[in-house]
Order: sequence, then structure tokens, then C-alpha cells
Amino acid sequence: MDSWIEIADQLRERYILSAAGSLDRMNTLVERLADFPKGQMAHAALAELRRILVRLSASGASYGLPGISARAADGERRCAVLIGARRLPAGPDLARLRSLLRDIDAELAAPPAGRHDGATGRTGAEPVPCVPRVAAVCQLAAPGSTGIQARRPAVAMR
Repeated sequence: MDSWIEIADQLRERYILSAAGSLDRMNTLVERLADFPKGQMAHAALAELRRILVRLSASGASYGLPGISARAADGERRCAVLIGARRLPAGPDLARLRSLLRDIDAELAAPPAGRHDGATGRTGAEPVPCVPRVAAVCQLAAPGSTGIQARRPAVAMR
């Protein structure tokens, strides 16, 4: 059985791959906003961009990537202000959104804190906190153990 640390690292790697796909989609949406700055398509692109940023802001820190959560939350707030004002992003807004996406990209490319090496088992950084969905289906084994024991979830997971 994999140790908790290995499982956490695997989950973080999967998250990074998924977030990279979300980043690609967000870049496409920002370019769509630049190419088509008016109309229903632009409003839909801005709303979708905000939804993706909300997901990233809520999930990044759970996977040991708080910088992604912070930057995505900033982008989500900017989108919310635009949507609330019924305004579409103009030049400076688009430049800031692009900058935020570059920052998220840099966070995804950076080596994650909390990586563990094979020789000592630790780098000195704390392991990734348990992800809410993982917490619902696993529990730590005996105190001091790094293993986990699967248990049947009480509720269906989405």
C-alpha cells in the first residue's frame, strides 16, 4: 500500500494536470474576450472564466498550492466586479487577467513545497493537508503510521 505522502503527491500531480487544462481553457476565454469584446459570446466567456477561477481558488490550497488559490481568487473577484457592473473587460482588464494567468502558470510549473525524498522520507516541509474528498473515503491508520485504510464513504461522491 502506498504511504499517505505518496498518495498526497499523486493527488497533487493529478490536480496540477487538471489545473493545467483549466489554465489552457482560461487562456482561450481571455483571447475570446479580446477578439470578441461585445455581445452574448463575450458575456458567456467572462462567466465561464469566473466559474473556472472559483474552482481553482477553492481547491489549490487543498492540494498544497495556496498561491494558485490566492491568484485565482483575485481573478474571480475581478470577474465578479465586471459581471456586477455589466461590463466586459477592456485593455487594462485583459492585461491584468493575462498577468494572473501567467502567475497561475508559474505556480503550476514551480516544484511544489512539501515534496518528500526517498532517502529521508521528508524535506522538512509539512505534507499536503488531507483533501476534503479524500478525507471522506480514507482515514489515517494507527497513530504514527503514514498508511491509510480505505473505508466505504457514507455518501456518494461526485
